[in-house]
Formats: sequence, C-alpha cells, structure tokens
Amino acid sequence: MTILEHFEKAKADGCEWADAAIRNTHPAMLEYQGAESLSRALTSAFNFETSPEGSDYWINVFQGLFPSKLESEIASLKAILEHLEELKNAQ
Repeated sequence: MTILEHFEKAKADGCEWADAAIRNTHPAMLEYQGAESLSRALTSAFNFETSPEGSDYWINVFQGLFPSKLESEIASLKAILEHLEELKNAQ
C-alpha cells in the first residue's frame, strides 16, 4: 500500500486526523510504497514538529494506533466469554 492508501483507509475507518496527514505529506511521498503499516506510513510521511498541528498532536495520534495493554486484555476476555456463551448454548 502507498502512504496515501494507508491514510485513505484510515479516513474511511473514521480517523479524523487522516485529512491533515494527507495535507502534510509531500505529493511525491504519498505514492511511497515502503510503509507496510499505518504507523509506519504516519512516521514516514512528514515531520511532526514542522506540521501545523505540532508534534504533540501527532505523537498522540501515533500512540492511539496501538491499543493499550488493558484494552487488549479486555478484548481477549470478551472473546473468551463469547466463546463460552456459544458453548453453553450449543449444549
């Protein structure tokens, strides 16, 4: 995927920051295909410090791409509970 494709997917997924990321990226860099993930696309696309939004904004966006350990644990527990409920209903 290109950086632009990553950002367009993020926009389609409801990420409010995606338009700003596209605006901040040099047009030639939008076609770069070396970013294998959204986080890599974001960190490769432009300089956070010189962007209109500033580095704190983009660092928060970047950190938001990774669910916290607690959120991950909650999701795992919910999946286990759903599976147990399915097993119970199958009996």
